[in-house]
Amino acid sequence: MTDRSKDRPVHTAAAIDRLLRLRDVSRVVGFSRSKIYKMIRNGQFPAPYKPGGASSRWSEMEIAEWIDGVKAAGDKETGA
Repeated sequence: MTDRSKDRPVHTAAAIDRLLRLRDVSRVVGFSRSKIYKMIRNGQFPAPYKPGGASSRWSEMEIAEWIDGVKAAGDKETGA
């Protein structure tokens, strides 16, 4: 009997990424549209992807990583 599990792709929640609209990003991070774009200009927030036309989309994984970074920076400041 052959172990074929090595040949199968591993699908985990972390391996799946979605592209989010600005309203969804705003809802997740709690910032307004103008605040998000100001932070992008200042290099403080992930830049959007342009899948076509004038639309902008953000990687859900990149936003989650950004949130983790903000939390980690807060922990360093508080000594936690």
